[in-house]
Amino acid sequence: MYARVTTYQVDPARLDEMDAELGDLRAHCRALPGIVVYNTVWRADGHGISTTIYDCRASAEEAAAKLKYIWGSFSKLLIKEPVTELFDHTANMLEKKK
Repeated sequence: MYARVTTYQVDPARLDEMDAELGDLRAHCRALPGIVVYNTVWRADGHGISTTIYDCRASAEEAAAKLKYIWGSFSKLLIKEPVTELFDHTANMLEKKK
């Protein structure tokens, strides 16, 4: 599996707009190639982290253009450019092993 972790900063005065904006983007997120998990979390001060887990690096690379669109759609709420880091190892800590 492969992961992208993005930190972002939403304008705290616009946090009430987050749910509607995220709702509009859900279908795009579900359509990402090879997507396994896509979670985003944020605090009252607007700092947030988005984690996307893919089945493999090739899927993550293929998803890059769609992610650019997703972040572009979300950018009106941001007060600075998001920062993305890539990770080539993941572990699902809740997965039950057979």
